[in-house]
Amino acid sequence: MQTWTIDGRTATNRAGAAEHLGLSTATINMYASPAGQRRYGFPAPLPQAEGLPQLFALEELDAFAAARRPAPRPTPQLDASADELVGSAGFAELIGVKPDTFHRYLTDSWAAWGQEHDGYLPRPDNWPGRPASVTDQVTARLGLVATIWTTAAGEVINEAAVAMRLGRDLEEIHRYRAAEARPAQVPAPLPEHIDGQLVYDGAAVDRAADSGARVSRRGRRPAPALIRHGFEGASGSLVNQLGLAALLEIPAPAVARYAKGGTFGFPTPVDGLAEHGPWYAFGDVLVFAARWASEHPMWRRSTVVEWATGDRKRTGGRKAGRRPTVGDLRAVLDEAGGDELTVAEIAARLSDRLNTDVSSQVVRRLKQALAAAPG
Repeated sequence: MQTWTIDGRTATNRAGAAEHLGLSTATINMYASPAGQRRYGFPAPLPQAEGLPQLFALEELDAFAAARRPAPRPTPQLDASADELVGSAGFAELIGVKPDTFHRYLTDSWAAWGQEHDGYLPRPDNWPGRPASVTDQVTARLGLVATIWTTAAGEVINEAAVAMRLGRDLEEIHRYRAAEARPAQVPAPLPEHIDGQLVYDGAAVDRAADSGARVSRRGRRPAPALIRHGFEGASGSLVNQLGLAALLEIPAPAVARYAKGGTFGFPTPVDGLAEHGPWYAFGDVLVFAARWASEHPMWRRSTVVEWATGDRKRTGGRKAGRRPTVGDLRAVLDEAGGDELTVAEIAARLSDRLNTDVSSQVVRRLKQALAAAPG
């Protein structure tokens, strides 16, 4: 970095200011323009001496950097009894940053996540193979969706289906596990469990409903979220659209939009089943869930707390390894054979090529340099 001494003050030019502040020359040019000085508070240049470039005092550059440095992040509060998952908006709120800022954190993390390690942000907990993978989430919520097993002896149903048929809350049905809390007309659960769930004889529950155990509710009965096993004419387990929404905790209107647009590889419904449908093969639902999770990262609150309070360095800068060049970018684009690549895809390919993390910000700078290169 070149420096000059002007009236006892150490100063540097625009290229030196970029190096001193760790910013690109293009960014410094924007900040140092008259409009940039007014908008961003960038220091005015020193009186220009004959034969010297435009110069900026280093102490004024340091003061500018200090004024723009973000305030320390507040420590997120963790309720140890409720280590629930939070999405991007929840993460941003917990660490006290704006959504646009958090989006940049995400952009600079995708490439590292694709290589199965942390980026600027920790790897999402809901990704396959992670502590709260979407498959584990679905499994944990099975008991919340009314489920019917069709057997040779008749229908067997879980507690959520009992609640649906009797018009009662699921929490109330849970209390019926104790015989003293169970109304006389409600049957006892069967001795066996299916898929780890307490189950009832469906016909016995229907008789109880007809004999007065059903609670009448005003208005139209809501459409049910359902899972069916052993349904005649269908191979494997089936989930209807509302059941899919409940298992993934996605709003039903959003699921309907995904189904209409085929978003995230939304599964094709099975043929021949109309009532309470459309219906989908359970295996296809899990595949969709994994694809959905890859675009909707979520973290446990404890992961957010550990990230926000840990002592490891978290910067958006270059990781150890060779710095990518315009030549590397050109090679990646040539290998694509004319296919349009997103910035994130280019970052991932450069990361693989150089065996280091390349951020989207670096890719954007390389693309600018490539566009400005002669020929």
